[in-house]
Amino acid sequence: MKKFLAAAAALFAFTGIAKADITDGQFSTNQIFDVQYYWSGNTLNASSFIAPYDMNFSHPTVGAGQYFKFFQSTTNPGTYGLGLYNANGTLAQVVHNTGTLQAIGPDALFYVGSGFFGTVITTSAGYSYGQSGTFTNMDTSVSGTDASSYTWASTTPLSAGQTASSTPATPPAPTVVSTAAGPSTSTSTSVPGVTTTAVVDTRGSSTTNVTNAHTAVPDAKNINVTRTTTTVVSTPITRVTTQTTPITTTTVTTPTTVTTWSDGSTTTSNGTPVTNVSTTNQVVAVTTYPVDVQTSTGTQNRSVSATGTKDAIAHRNMNLFLIDPLATKDGAWASPYGSLGGKFATGGAALGYQKTIDGNTFGFALNHVQGDSRGYTRSTTSTDSTGGNAYILTRQEYLWLKASVGFSQSNHSTNVSIPEFALTNASKVRQNNYYADLGGYSAGTLFGIRAVSGVIINYSDLKGTESGSPLLSSLPANGGTTKVSPYVGARYEYGKAAVETRIYTNTEYKTVVSTRASVNQPIAKNVYVNATIGFDKGVSQKYNNVYGLVGLKWTF
Repeated sequence: MKKFLAAAAALFAFTGIAKADITDGQFSTNQIFDVQYYWSGNTLNASSFIAPYDMNFSHPTVGAGQYFKFFQSTTNPGTYGLGLYNANGTLAQVVHNTGTLQAIGPDALFYVGSGFFGTVITTSAGYSYGQSGTFTNMDTSVSGTDASSYTWASTTPLSAGQTASSTPATPPAPTVVSTAAGPSTSTSTSVPGVTTTAVVDTRGSSTTNVTNAHTAVPDAKNINVTRTTTTVVSTPITRVTTQTTPITTTTVTTPTTVTTWSDGSTTTSNGTPVTNVSTTNQVVAVTTYPVDVQTSTGTQNRSVSATGTKDAIAHRNMNLFLIDPLATKDGAWASPYGSLGGKFATGGAALGYQKTIDGNTFGFALNHVQGDSRGYTRSTTSTDSTGGNAYILTRQEYLWLKASVGFSQSNHSTNVSIPEFALTNASKVRQNNYYADLGGYSAGTLFGIRAVSGVIINYSDLKGTESGSPLLSSLPANGGTTKVSPYVGARYEYGKAAVETRIYTNTEYKTVVSTRASVNQPIAKNVYVNATIGFDKGVSQKYNNVYGLVGLKWTF
């Protein structure tokens, strides 16, 4: 067989037919068939020629100018695929992705595609469906060299009944059958311009919120309150932000003309391009809802007195209810009285009894007093006090000794307010005093002056409550304190009048000079005008107190 092929190759070379790769041959529908076959040695007997099946068990549809051709398989390298091609050489359909050449001969190829039916490709003559053929000298051991150097009887498609020897040497030149407008091609490019931004605000109805905050800074006499007023005006805004970008679009349209030739091929030629330039605006609008907030603040300052309750307590501690046995006549007595001045206007009544036996004087007294504060800033204090005093004075040859004990219960009510700030504070303090005055007078006088010395022991217990704003609070701490106030002084008596000056020392006011002047003038039988004025002044600590009482006294 190899020798035959060599001889055939030499013959074809002599007649002008060259060797070519198996993929170079083109064959028509009259050259490819699925067949029934059997082998007689190296002779292939094929019959019942039909159109070939593709890998999907369908017959390919073949158009004008189309042909079949082998190609190197990409899915199974080393094998051959079978394709249907257009007249211009482009692939129209893959019939088989892969297949094997089972045998090759001078007049036929035996191909099995996709492992399916046997397919015969006749290379030297064209046949019709239903025919039969006998192909001799078939080589059934096909090598790669055989496939790459196969001698095609004709590399151009053959029609039914046409043989390779009758193939025209030079086909006639194709002629134009028709021309028609083809599809136009268009290309577009868009270039954005400079973006402009416009903002439009629509303001809604404003709402106003006013808040007040208060701070208090106390000093020695006052509570200084600052009101900070914050006004917040909120205005909703509908804001539309519009961004406009011009877009310039350039479109180039190229018309085409399609020419159809007599051999079934077509050619496409381009016409003159047409350029169109247009500009459109790309508009993007965004709506947001910000709030315009305007805040303003202002301050107001007001002060209130912080010492009303403190002064009422101090007034009671410094003016304990003590009867002066030297200025009081024996017997029962009653006396209404009222104050002349000072920080508190007071009024009340007292009654008592005194008896002297063998130079020893005994006595007791009760009193009730009410009072109101004077001259405090935005603060009023009222006081109500009830108490009692028991005493003894014994006159010895060189020294007169006095012992006096007392009790009082006082209620102090203080109201502080700043109406324009709507701030108020009300407090109540109950003060219980338990006290004793232990002292003595010189038995004799010098120029009418009698020496005085002693000590006052005062236990003061406080319990308070309050309501209202704590900023205005001046409530003292609850609890009791004991103060020991030693004193020295002098007493001068002249007729119905007496003046007594004492110098006290205590932990609160350090050194205090206290002077009391009293007169007990009869105006009718057993009726006296009783007047006492006095003044207290702190020497090292600031303390001033003006004391004045005027009353009537009945003895009976």
